[in-house]
Amino acid sequence: MDPARARVTTVAMPVQTSIGAPPAMPIDARPAPAAAVDTRSVETPTRMPGPREIPAGDPEDPAAPPGIVPRGDSRSLRRRAERAEFALVYRLQTIIITRVGVVGTRGQWNVVEYPTSAAAGHAYAKQVSRFVSDGFSDYRE
Repeated sequence: MDPARARVTTVAMPVQTSIGAPPAMPIDARPAPAAAVDTRSVETPTRMPGPREIPAGDPEDPAAPPGIVPRGDSRSLRRRAERAEFALVYRLQTIIITRVGVVGTRGQWNVVEYPTSAAAGHAYAKQVSRFVSDGFSDYRE
């Protein structure tokens, strides 16, 4: 080994300055009360939140059912059985989001991420096909 190479100094990184901590949360920060919901009317337009924006709550909480959804990988379905049921299925890139429940309730949300867009598209088609075979049909006003 060349002795001259062993003594080469490297450039040091500059010291990173501390940005600081985020501001503290207010002590009295309470969630805003939910607005009164007319459970007979549908969401217009249908709110299709991202995977990190799914509203919290109990599936039996009162809420408006989904209404008409935009074209593309999204379907709003209904089934008339003993009680009216709804299903909302939509795809955001590689994520399939499903909301299923009884009309007038919040329903159960489910979020599944797939490794590729093709796999998510295939899973979306299978999910919609399963709901249609269970007696659900497209919701139209």
